[in-house]
Amino acid sequence: MATSSIASKLAALKRQQLALEKKQKALASKDTAKAIFKIKEIFKNTPELTTEQVKEALGSTKGKKASAKKASGGSKLAGKKVAPKYRNPANSSETWTGRGKAPI
Repeated sequence: MATSSIASKLAALKRQQLALEKKQKALASKDTAKAIFKIKEIFKNTPELTTEQVKEALGSTKGKKASAKKASGGSKLAGKKVAPKYRNPANSSETWTGRGKAPI
């Protein structure tokens, strides 16, 4: 008898959990819809506001990557093309910019 009462209590708790999860999803969906409506109203009433300004204010991912790179000591010239500084006297088509591993 004890196991059947535990099983029935467990089943009741699972039903209650499912009902609460359903309510939570409904409330979250309602809150999201309200937030989107407010954002649309703000954009409609403020035509000079751009999506780029909103992304910047919210901290877009591109800005975070750039600031993280600067914080880690990355060079702002990394990945950019620069003019060669050195030429091979025997073969003028072989050049080196002075970056990276020196040629042999």
